[in-house]
Amino acid sequence: MIADISHVKRRYFFSWSFRADGFTLLELMVSVFIISVLIAIAIPTFLGLREKAEDKAVQSHLRYVLAAELSFYTENLRFAGLPAELAGEMGPGISLEVLPSGNPEEISLFLNGLGTDVIMGARSDSGTCFYIRQVVGTAVQYAEANAAICPTNPAIIPVLWRDKW
Repeated sequence: MIADISHVKRRYFFSWSFRADGFTLLELMVSVFIISVLIAIAIPTFLGLREKAEDKAVQSHLRYVLAAELSFYTENLRFAGLPAELAGEMGPGISLEVLPSGNPEEISLFLNGLGTDVIMGARSDSGTCFYIRQVVGTAVQYAEANAAICPTNPAIIPVLWRDKW
């Protein structure tokens, strides 16, 4: 025999969840606490992603200018010594300087006297200097350092060259 329990009122474990008179202070405090924990997790993640994006943009610009330098080298058998020489090889939005200025929007350029190797450096908004070096007949080398300005003279660059950033 199956018992008929349709006449029994259902008891709720959390009887307060069906009240119509609003939320208690404890419920509001728990909600605020949960939201603040989620924000505390999300903000550092967002800031880290922003720094990475700024760094990747600078690295991309350096690779782009190196491609322009290599194109110039193919035609002239030397790297461009002045930014004006690369004007035909590069598109708008990237400016070059022969000496470092510390401006995050500019790429500093250094050439040896023979025009057979080039070093370029640029500083991202996160404060990291990125360098790229090409010596004729060798693979491209990369380096990074934290500095206020990005010197490109090999005698004063405080970095170790690697095969990737």
